[in-house]
Amino acid sequence: LMSKFLAGQALKSLVDKATKDDDSPTPGFLYNEINKQSFSSVENCQKLQDLLLKRLKVDSPDVKLKSLRVIKQLLMKGHRSFRSELQRRTNELHCCLEYKGTPDPLRGEVPFQRVREEAKEIMKLVFVSEQSSNYETQQTGTQGTNSFANFPSQNTSSLAGRITGTGNYTPPQETGNSIIEKLR
Repeated sequence: LMSKFLAGQALKSLVDKATKDDDSPTPGFLYNEINKQSFSSVENCQKLQDLLLKRLKVDSPDVKLKSLRVIKQLLMKGHRSFRSELQRRTNELHCCLEYKGTPDPLRGEVPFQRVREEAKEIMKLVFVSEQSSNYETQQTGTQGTNSFANFPSQNTSSLAGRITGTGNYTPPQETGNSIIEKLR
């Protein structure tokens, strides 16, 4: 019982650090640690979801955006049960789709717009199959370092005539009249 309590506190601490109320980005190692925790047990996966959905209720665009980004990471790289459970609990995500507030003196409406955009992207991820989700992340380049390698191949022979540069330049065809003759 005590170990479950301590594990729950550790998860809460991780989520609180990852969703800190400021405009600094969440450190990458926290995303990795949270992803690992989602695989440690189904209970931890459920606790992570509860904590993140609770953080979405905080009226701060920074907390909401960071929470949404952690949720997005868990949807793409976390345990499968996170997605299946989240499909039944989308109320807070729906609220983020409409999120507005008093514009920030420096950042204006941008933080609220980012929350809405991230929520929209997450709603798409929540309700797609795992296979198409992996395909989408490859196509958008949000996963992996060489995203162009994942695009469908194009017919490069049709491009050869249009690409110019060193070694591929063909001068325009002469019609028989030299420039000097044209000037006369």
